[in-house]
Amino acid sequence: MVSTNKLFRGGILLTRTAFVRKKYGIDGIRSIRSEIVKKGYKVLDYNKIRIADWYPNEYNIEFLRIFKDLYGESAFIRLSKDVPFETEGFVKHFVKWPDTAEELFSNANKLWSLFYSFGRLEGEITGEREGVLYGYEISDDPVFCEYLTYYFESLLEHVIKSKVNARHTECVFSGNNREKWEFGW
Repeated sequence: MVSTNKLFRGGILLTRTAFVRKKYGIDGIRSIRSEIVKKGYKVLDYNKIRIADWYPNEYNIEFLRIFKDLYGESAFIRLSKDVPFETEGFVKHFVKWPDTAEELFSNANKLWSLFYSFGRLEGEITGEREGVLYGYEISDDPVFCEYLTYYFESLLEHVIKSKVNARHTECVFSGNNREKWEFGW
């Protein structure tokens, strides 16, 4: 079981449930909730989740695992890439994405701390069309690492208006001391 002192904002869950509702309807939400109950978690009433309130990160991880198991890899990738731009949730109300790659990488930790109460990100531009993000104590499960890879790729594509190639080149679940993502565009 994941540590409960690691928290995420309710807006993250709201953006994911909005995605599920659009793609799979209310039955999609019910399917995920049913699986969460089977895993022994208390079901959160999605209608009562508050955007800026904090929730245990274990619920975040379990939602991602269940979604991927129910809907498959390609749906998981689509979820990961689309949720930064959902019209519901924390992002719409509290986040203005940077205008340049330089701003995105230099403000990576500031942006991270808006969503999560744990870990830290460090980012830098490493070449004319390259950048790197380092994550420290940010992931409790490989599914979250995978989610973040697609999420970061999509976010950078949105900022620079160009196709991005993201590679997750270091992972704590592969014996590394940190997470590392390399980006080229």
